[in-house]
Amino acid sequence: MDGTLTGRRRCLPVPWAPAPLEESSVTPARIAALLLAACGLVAGCATPPFAATPDPAAPLVLAKQGSFFVGGRDLRSDALSLLPAYLPSGTITVEKVS
Repeated sequence: MDGTLTGRRRCLPVPWAPAPLEESSVTPARIAALLLAACGLVAGCATPPFAATPDPAAPLVLAKQGSFFVGGRDLRSDALSLLPAYLPSGTITVEKVS
């Protein structure tokens, strides 16, 4: 090239810019390998680790602290609270295992 512009811009290379890809460097095999690696990464992140699978024969262990109950029945009451900040009516669960 003699330094004249013939329909294309001439750019000076800068140190922070990546080198331009040559057409031969992007092959179907390379694209397939990148897609396979991306699918493997997604599949690996989506499956739980083997240690997270609980043993059905082991006793139940709660992972977080909090309140819970098993069973019971709900009763409606109009005398749940005498404090003006709370409504006096509502439901309460009785005959439950906490």
